[in-house]
Amino acid sequence: MRQVLDVVGVRVTAINETTRTAIQQIVGNSLTEGTTIADLADKIEEQFDQTWNGRAEAVARTESQVAYNTASAKSFEESGLVSEIELLDNDKHTDSYGAEDGWSCSERNGQVVPLADAALHIRSEHINGSMAIAPVLTTPLGEV
Repeated sequence: MRQVLDVVGVRVTAINETTRTAIQQIVGNSLTEGTTIADLADKIEEQFDQTWNGRAEAVARTESQVAYNTASAKSFEESGLVSEIELLDNDKHTDSYGAEDGWSCSERNGQVVPLADAALHIRSEHINGSMAIAPVLTTPLGEV
């Protein structure tokens, strides 16, 4: 869990470490309990003043994506059955936004990449991101 929370809140701008830690705790607790984006956004909004309308929802959506995809990548790695992942993203979003991996959402969608590169693609997803990752099995399940 700590490995997942360490990457939550990293991309939230114009906040200090105390706020980042508080966001990590809110996101971690909320996702562990099971929540919706709207409920998570409400919890963030209750705790912090928004600098722009909709920021709490953007943080909730983005940090959920980071947490869930990071946790998935860690579990795929631990399984020993996955060496590649498929990136599932918005095929309608074609705008270039300077992503670290160099792709737009539509270019990223459907790409099969090494599991070792998961963190790069998770970081590259834009705010309000919708990307998910799926395992590509190295060994068929019947052969385990």
